[in-house]
Amino acid sequence: MKNVLNEINDFISQHSWMDFEVKSYDGFCLVIAGSTDLLYYHLFEISFEDVFWFSGFVSGWRTDTSKEVVKINTEYQKFEIEKGYQLFEFVTEDFQNNVFVAARKMSFNTEIKN
Repeated sequence: MKNVLNEINDFISQHSWMDFEVKSYDGFCLVIAGSTDLLYYHLFEISFEDVFWFSGFVSGWRTDTSKEVVKINTEYQKFEIEKGYQLFEFVTEDFQNNVFVAARKMSFNTEIKN
């Protein structure tokens, strides 16, 4: 999982800014898209499978790309996350609260057809 997080953060750090939105959720898989211009395209997707919990903004949050953007949060009990799930945190730039996803699996895809 650390390798995927490093890949995501490395990719994001190559850009001056990055905006995010929830692209889809089907009850099992949550897909978050990232771009420098979400109105026209997205550069990547982060997919979470077997989602237990989500807390955050559906669209329009951005991050400081000079810092770690996506990380694992270990405060499982604070958020009542069941064992077996990982708690992922997106650090937001313009909001007081960050975006959280608890899921069993995460993947990263930059081969996007817009």
